[in-house]
Amino acid sequence: MINVNDFNSSINKMIEESLKMDTVIVKQNDTVYKYVFEGGNERKNIRSISKVIVSMCTGIAISKGYFPDGVEELIFKYFSDRIITNVENIKYLECLKIKHLITLTMGHNERTMNSAQMASLQGKDLIDYILNFPICNEPGQSFLYTNPPAYLMSYIIQKVTGKKLL
Repeated sequence: MINVNDFNSSINKMIEESLKMDTVIVKQNDTVYKYVFEGGNERKNIRSISKVIVSMCTGIAISKGYFPDGVEELIFKYFSDRIITNVENIKYLECLKIKHLITLTMGHNERTMNSAQMASLQGKDLIDYILNFPICNEPGQSFLYTNPPAYLMSYIIQKVTGKKLL
């Protein structure tokens, strides 16, 4: 169990090492320790942390029974109302599972939806964009650190729970 002295000592070490941190929050039972670093209240792009948050929300949704097959749940059924114009993707989308989205092993060869590209995607339906963006590998065969899998998973969670993540 951490106490206030341990927490403050850890914060001081982070400051001494000039770590680029925004905020540290530790919750134990009913006790919450929080430290906001200089500049920590400024608005920032948090796409990277969103992958972790979406994965945690996925686990919660699984534990609440929203996905009966857990991480093995096939996801293509959640996009039955979408038109797939890149027909080469269909064979991959049909075998795509939750585990492929949360492990970033969807099958893409190329990163997309990064900060530099988002301006060019303004006004586009990002779900349609992702579903039609070329999938080149069998899901689960290759890892690529990219944003579309988390975006798709957040869409699916929103669809089954009725609660917004985006």
